[in-house]
Amino acid sequence: MWSYQSSATLAQGQRMGRLAVEVHSAGSLLPADPCALARQFWGMGGTCEVVTVGTTPVGVVVRAGDDDRFDQWAAYRHPDGVVVFVAQSGKFGDGRPELTALPFPVRQLAALAVDERFHLR
Repeated sequence: MWSYQSSATLAQGQRMGRLAVEVHSAGSLLPADPCALARQFWGMGGTCEVVTVGTTPVGVVVRAGDDDRFDQWAAYRHPDGVVVFVAQSGKFGDGRPELTALPFPVRQLAALAVDERFHLR
């Protein structure tokens, strides 16, 4: 099994946040349930909701738990077993001012998780 990750720094004037995408190849032992899957991302837990994108259920942690490396993240397991996590944070983590708002609303974050551009085969 392989996993790939990419991240981007988000800037709004002097304010900074970040966005990360992590993809796991088919064959992982990650759970199939959308919220159980979302809570597995970096072991961060949190409060999860299932958001439907078209007819596809996506787990979205809308509020981080004690581990606040990210503010929100979405998780989706493709039918072939590939898993995609998309995470966003309003802070960069180096003491710079935070973004005034998260870059993506929850529904759009969920849509990114099912986007075929992140479905690596």
